[in-house]
Amino acid sequence: MRHITALLTIAVLALTSACGSDEAGGGTAIVGDQGLDVCGLVSDETVADLQEGFGDEPVAPAETLKSGAELFVECRVVPSPAVGFAVRAAMGGPDLTALSAGTGVSSGVAAEPLAGIGDEAMISTNSYDGVRIVARVGDQDLIVDSNVYDNGDSDTITRDDVVALAKEVAANLGDEKPGAVRLPKACPSATGSTVQEAVGTVLVARGSAASNGSLTCTYVSEQRTATLASVVGNQGMSVMAQADSPPENRIEVDGEPALYDDSDGVAVFVGDECVIGASASPVGWALADQRPESEQKAEDVALATFVKKEIGCP
Repeated sequence: MRHITALLTIAVLALTSACGSDEAGGGTAIVGDQGLDVCGLVSDETVADLQEGFGDEPVAPAETLKSGAELFVECRVVPSPAVGFAVRAAMGGPDLTALSAGTGVSSGVAAEPLAGIGDEAMISTNSYDGVRIVARVGDQDLIVDSNVYDNGDSDTITRDDVVALAKEVAANLGDEKPGAVRLPKACPSATGSTVQEAVGTVLVARGSAASNGSLTCTYVSEQRTATLASVVGNQGMSVMAQADSPPENRIEVDGEPALYDDSDGVAVFVGDECVIGASASPVGWALADQRPESEQKAEDVALATFVKKEIGCP
């Protein structure tokens, strides 16, 4: 069952393409550690070239956390299929050698050395049959990923395109690191008790806020990650999701219909207003959660209740 993931993925993509102003005082204002502007490492021309053929309208690149390497801040250049690059914001998790051959990389395909990018670079095939490049640039760690299959079509993103992107980003990467915690004002504090109980000491956090009030907030520690979301929804989303879900996944949270999945967390459908999402789990490189499923479920339900009460619907 992947309805929760699908619903929140759609919401995140919508946020990525519809983020409002970062200006102080705006409804979508981002606050926290300034640090490196990761998306500033790539030119507008390169963004336009990569986005050509993947949508009718250009989309501004947006910062997020790298899936499978959440201590890296990613600039998503093409929202879907995913093409982007990421810079490490905090120490911990897998090193570059592990990232070149670990989660997200096709099994049995060895990474190869790649010259001309930073001090050291390796290239491999990722699990989407696209290209992954990892590089060390001074004391910075860099990942460049394309989930676009290179089938020789001139309209797609090729291996050469990804190598060129990696070279451009590496050449522009200096000593400044990404800010660790940058969140929309409406997100719960990374030092708040609820977030700390869910993940521990937060090392990196990112979020997105759209002009319609939709919000996502993700927090990562050395061992755990949590995502809280409140996105515009409607009754149809609830009916569709629940109709296709097994009865054991259907629950109630604070008087509202909801779905729970041990991989995806909780989605609460608040009438015609919104979908509340919450999940907490070990990061990809940590040991799997050893607690009984009932405890994991109770934690996600408590987080969803917290989001409904403290953030509410957009």
